[in-house]
Amino acid sequence: MDRLTRLSAAVQGRTRWPKMRVVILDSEDAVSSYVSAYICQRITEFNPSAQRPFVLGLPTTGTSTISTFQKLVDFYRRNKVSFEHVAVFGMEEFVGLPRDHPASCHSYLWNHLFKHVNIKPENVHMLDGNAHDLFAEHKAYEAKIASYGGIDLFFSGTAAPPRQVHGGCACALLTLRRRLAPQLARVARRGPGRPDCAERARE
Repeated sequence: MDRLTRLSAAVQGRTRWPKMRVVILDSEDAVSSYVSAYICQRITEFNPSAQRPFVLGLPTTGTSTISTFQKLVDFYRRNKVSFEHVAVFGMEEFVGLPRDHPASCHSYLWNHLFKHVNIKPENVHMLDGNAHDLFAEHKAYEAKIASYGGIDLFFSGTAAPPRQVHGGCACALLTLRRRLAPQLARVARRGPGRPDCAERARE
């Protein structure tokens, strides 16, 4: 049974989710050190190739993940990990914001991770917040993930108070943003990773 079949079965209640291991650490630095080392370990043990890439889901906003990205870059610079055969899927994108805007989710990942490592541009997959049909866009995105056989490791961010801030799939988030498009189109004087990155219109 492949990953997608197991996921589908779990969603429909035909099997149980695997148990989650919770690791409690004392500081943000300790968390980012642990997470970055774990990501590198998973990539290395997978031994990815061009025909069999490691598929990584990444958060696209927030400050809690930046130190982890910095440590991943450090691992790469010390030749501890390679991103050459890693395919990534971003978790979300703002509707109506140009891809190259400094506040876009694509720019966030590019500036904090992609431009510092050897990941191939063709292996970077991001939602298109300017697609004419956003529902078709998220269906295509799901199909692209499925074409890789699913995601091998999903890295999420956290916020204060502690909680998981990216619990749903990227497609659901894009759908939500379609409903909020008039507000979210007015974005980002300061950019992702800051509390006021999206200045929503006041009705």
